[in-house]
Order: sequence, then C-alpha cells, then structure tokens
Amino acid sequence: MQVVEREAMHLSGLTTRGPLSELPTTVPPLWREVFARHDGEAVLAELSEEPGDGLHVITVGVLSTVRAREGAVPDAEVVVVPAGRWLHHEHRGPLAAIGRTYGEMFTYARTAGLRVTDLKLDVGYRPDGAEDKHDLFLLVAQGHGDSRDVVPEVSAAP
Repeated sequence: MQVVEREAMHLSGLTTRGPLSELPTTVPPLWREVFARHDGEAVLAELSEEPGDGLHVITVGVLSTVRAREGAVPDAEVVVVPAGRWLHHEHRGPLAAIGRTYGEMFTYARTAGLRVTDLKLDVGYRPDGAEDKHDLFLLVAQGHGDSRDVVPEVSAAP
C-alpha cells in the first residue's frame, strides 16, 4: 500500500443514496445504465462515502480530468473527486472481495497512524464484467500522511 497524490477529477455518472442493505439492489442497475450510455474507451469508477446515519452515497460512472471530461456520460450528474493524498492499493480477485480489501486498507492506515476519511474511490470497472483488477483509494485526511515516516512509499497515482 502507498500514499499517492491525485489531482481533482470529475466522475460523470449516476448516484444512489441509501442504507448499506439496499446497495446490492440499487447499484447494479446504475452500472448497467452507465455501460449503456457511455461510448468508447473510458475509465470507469465508483465513488462512495458514508455521510452518517447509516446512509451511503455511491456514484458510478466515467472518471476524467476536470479539464477534459473525456467520455462523460450523457445527462448524468457530475461529482468532483477531490485532489489530495490517497491511500492506494491494487485489488486482484473477485469483485465480491473488494470490501475485504478496503478493510485491510483501513487496518493498514490505523496501524501506520494514517488518518483516512470514509471517501472511497474504486477504479477498474469494465462493461464486459471482467474482474481483472481494481485500483482502490481512500482519501487521506488533510494534514495526515505528510511524512515518509508514516507510510513507506509516496508516488504519483496510476
């Protein structure tokens, strides 16, 4: 795992809000709609956060630089993925195991004394459903992770 610098990005897509128990029902149709609307090669991602009271907010769609907005999903909501320092880990394996990988990332951050937020970015979805790899990110809280003594490696985002 490593801390990387990421520039601000746009996520053009569809959003759902609700309790964790509803997400397995509400998120897959959003992905099907994004796959149907976007054209060409695009970086597909999911941004999620837990603002409180058991509510989860998930946006799925096309990730692009703020300047370019390549491959934006037509008639979609645009969410800003903030610039900053993000804890990154590459997930290889089934999509169903991503929750466990995020758990490992939270454990690593806690052990390393790195304070992360609940904002999660998952890059690597594919319209063909192939479960190749996903780049997972947790936003580092401002003022944390500034020392190389806290985390072993700092690099540019993939």
